[in-house]
Amino acid sequence: MGGALLGRLARKGTVLKWEEHPLLTQPARNILSVKYEQHTGRLWSCYNGGLVERDEKGAWKEFTTRDGLQVNGCWSLAPLPNGDVWYAYLQLPALRSSVRSRETGFRFGSTVPKTG
Repeated sequence: MGGALLGRLARKGTVLKWEEHPLLTQPARNILSVKYEQHTGRLWSCYNGGLVERDEKGAWKEFTTRDGLQVNGCWSLAPLPNGDVWYAYLQLPALRSSVRSRETGFRFGSTVPKTG
């Protein structure tokens, strides 16, 4: 779920339980994109504080300007089947690609200007 909070609903028997993830940037705003990859079990989201990933084991990680983003705020994101993620900046007319590899982990690629 998005908006001003990020979390997930988990089933405990016949009851749904809300599990909130406290975001690092406060106040958290503009959680505009939440994507779930069924084939990997990963949840991706972005907000005014950067990119958020919940891995298949339930561990959360946030990526910000310290990790290579030009600005933290995002408009949208698109995880690809090969593990890459496209990140659309909110305040810049550009997209950022990322690459995940077993050897180096997560790293950001080049920034590509938006066209059209």
